Amino acid sequence: MKNPHHLLLIRFSALGDVAMLVPVIRCLYQTYPGLIITFLGRPFTKSLFREFENFNFHPVDFGEKHKGIKGLWLLFKELKTIPFSGIADLHSVLRTHLLSLFFKLTFFKVKKIDKGRREKRLLTRSSNKKFQPLTPTIYRYTDVFKEAWFSS
Repeated sequence: MKNPHHLLLIRFSALGDVAMLVPVIRCLYQTYPGLIITFLGRPFTKSLFREFENFNFHPVDFGEKHKGIKGLWLLFKELKTIPFSGIADLHSVLRTHLLSLFFKLTFFKVKKIDKGRREKRLLTRSSNKKFQPLTPTIYRYTDVFKEAWFSS
C-alpha cells in the first residue's frame, strides 16, 4: 500500500525509545503532509509529539483499564472503529503481538519492527561471538515504513 492516509503507530516503552521516533515522524510529515498518525503509547510520552498536526495520541493504561488479555481486547475495540490504512508495531513485544493479531484477524495491514534479537544474541553469547555492527533502532523504525508503505 503506497501513500497511506492514516497510520496507527504502537510503542509502549521507555521515554528514550519513544523519543527516537520523533525525527522519523517529522520526516514522514515533511514527505507526506496529508498523513494522519494515531500514536498508541503510555501517557507520559504524549508531550514528545506536541509539534505535530494531524497527530492523535491514544494513551494506554496497563495498570487498570488495559490490563491483561481482556484489557488488550478492550483497547482493540476502542481502536478498530478508526479506518487505519496500516498499523506499525514499533515495539514488538508480547502485548503488541497480541494486539496486532487482533487487528490482523479483522484484515488490517500490520507491519512490525525487526529488533535484531538474533544478532544481539549472537554478539552477546559467552563464546564464539559473532562481531558485526548492529543496525541502530532509528533505522529499524524507518525500515518498517519503507518496507510497508513508502518506497524511499
